Amino acid sequence: MKRIFFLVIIVILFFLTYKIIDTVIIKIRKNDSLVEVPNFKFETMEDYTFELKDMDQDNWSVFVFFGTGCHFCEDEAKELKMLLDTIKNVHFYWISDEPKSLIENFMILNGLQYSNKVTFLHDIRSKEIISWGVSTIPQFIIYSPKGRLVKNHQGTLSIKKLLIQIENEFKTP
Repeated sequence: MKRIFFLVIIVILFFLTYKIIDTVIIKIRKNDSLVEVPNFKFETMEDYTFELKDMDQDNWSVFVFFGTGCHFCEDEAKELKMLLDTIKNVHFYWISDEPKSLIENFMILNGLQYSNKVTFLHDIRSKEIISWGVSTIPQFIIYSPKGRLVKNHQGTLSIKKLLIQIENEFKTP
């Protein structure tokens, strides 16, 4: 009886170890696919296609995957609004797969509709959100002006601290 119990425990431990390793490998592969800005296709609020070639190539790019009902996202948008005049060399791309009307309301309620440093994008059918491996809202994916991944952050993030980090720690693009 003890042998059977011991054998069952070993099988369970082996299975759990396999699942953990498999999950880690999947995450590594997803992160490896984001080392450079991947090709993508979003839609602007004006119904235009927005692709990699349309990005502001001279600045840092911060992709913010958000939800319009996310309180953390609202706080980050309000913080961004307060800091807009101080931002240099950074462009924010706010991306959601929710209906455009909700994205537009979020953009207006947070006062970000007229900024040339912020672009709101719609991910039709969640295709890009899935291919980018977004699993948390909010999620920040930051690229240097040369298109190299410098940070993939899941969860809330202080915009002010992020801007300081870009200015100080990520100097070499």
